[in-house]
Amino acid sequence: EYFKSALLKLQRGEHMAALEDFNWLLQVDSKDARAYCYRGITKYKLGYQQEAIADLNKALQFQPENPQAYCYRGAVRSDIGDWGGAISDCDRALQIDPNYVEAYIYRGDAYKKSGNLPQAIADYSLVLRFKSDEPQAYCRRAVARLELKDSEGAIDDYQQAANIFFDRQDWIAYRQTLDLIKKVYSAPQRSSVSNSSEKDAYIRNRAVNSPSLKQ
Repeated sequence: EYFKSALLKLQRGEHMAALEDFNWLLQVDSKDARAYCYRGITKYKLGYQQEAIADLNKALQFQPENPQAYCYRGAVRSDIGDWGGAISDCDRALQIDPNYVEAYIYRGDAYKKSGNLPQAIADYSLVLRFKSDEPQAYCRRAVARLELKDSEGAIDDYQQAANIFFDRQDWIAYRQTLDLIKKVYSAPQRSSVSNSSEKDAYIRNRAVNSPSLKQ
């Protein structure tokens, strides 16, 4: 099916090819709510923010109870600084589907950008209640905790993310996350680990001795 092919291209990150396919689908059926929704998501991934909102509006015109369209419109609104609109859209997505994990992530992002860090942390924590192996939720919560000067909590979250990347053999993300831990320990306010060699040893020990890394 042509729609499935377009969706697969989107999932593989072939955004321009997916966009062409969704354009064709909408030429065939100008009231296809799914095609509008996924073309909107594709445009969001490409950075075409206003066009993405227009497509997601169309999707909701033809399918008013589509939580995905609300969620991604919220994501776009968050990116353009409309945090209230983003939170409202994610709220609506969660009213329709309380288990829609992505809506908690994007609502958390909107709360974080608007300065409501405790609420952002609460949303990222909800994500982890639904999906405890979601590394991006740990990383996002770590950033929020750092802004609240909770470096210990941030390190714990980054380590959890690193453990997941290790288990998935995503070595690039794993190394990047360990580098973030090192950066936290290098911050001026940190003094418990004083020199570079001690920091490196500490990070290696946390990674190697973490329960989820022991096979």
